[in-house]
Amino acid sequence: MTHSGFAVSKGRPPCLYTSKSFLELAKAKDTVIKNVVTIGYISPRRMKLVAVDLYDEVTKKYEPLGDFYADVVTGSLYVPTTGECMSSDQISLVRG
Repeated sequence: MTHSGFAVSKGRPPCLYTSKSFLELAKAKDTVIKNVVTIGYISPRRMKLVAVDLYDEVTKKYEPLGDFYADVVTGSLYVPTTGECMSSDQISLVRG
């Protein structure tokens, strides 16, 4: 199976921080600005909608995880329909 180029490791926080895909994300030109809300403030962040795969380090296989907004600076992933951050319940996308 060919994977999307963006992957997170099974059993680790779902964030692009350790993979080479994060380096590709940092170079992305086709990004959008989304507002992120956390305790006490809202800040604009550069995001890219990407297809993300789940990588199993034991079996060495990828499986599709879904489409997520990825923060170009931090690698944090957000569910497009709900704004939920996949790695923290203290942060989310502003919906609307």
